[in-house]
Amino acid sequence: MNNHYRKSALLALAELANSSLTEQARLYQLAELIKGTALYIFPREIIARQTGKDWFNFLNTHNKKQVFDSNAHQLLGDNLYQVPKEACTEKQWHSLIEQTKLWIQQHPYEGVNPVIKPFSLLNLVKSK
Repeated sequence: MNNHYRKSALLALAELANSSLTEQARLYQLAELIKGTALYIFPREIIARQTGKDWFNFLNTHNKKQVFDSNAHQLLGDNLYQVPKEACTEKQWHSLIEQTKLWIQQHPYEGVNPVIKPFSLLNLVKSK
């Protein structure tokens, strides 16, 4: 049961990785997927306070090893709600997918189990 959310997140990630959405929509949904997954393991109050570089530092700090790099911070943090200064290359996109996959697989489960799940991870990509 504790790893069910990981399986759901990985399935949603695989679907998103191969989607034909616009670049901005893919980045936005990837950021949503990471936040949604984090809500399964950390209290909502902690997640809500994290933004920008602090958000990725938080994710890296609460993981077995650092997986998100400055590229993730720039593409999923700084540029998420504005027109990006540069396009996300395919290489960067695949790197983001790989970093997210590693984080989903490796972050420790700390036993937090929200009473209300934030959303269905499997329906995240399908609903947009």
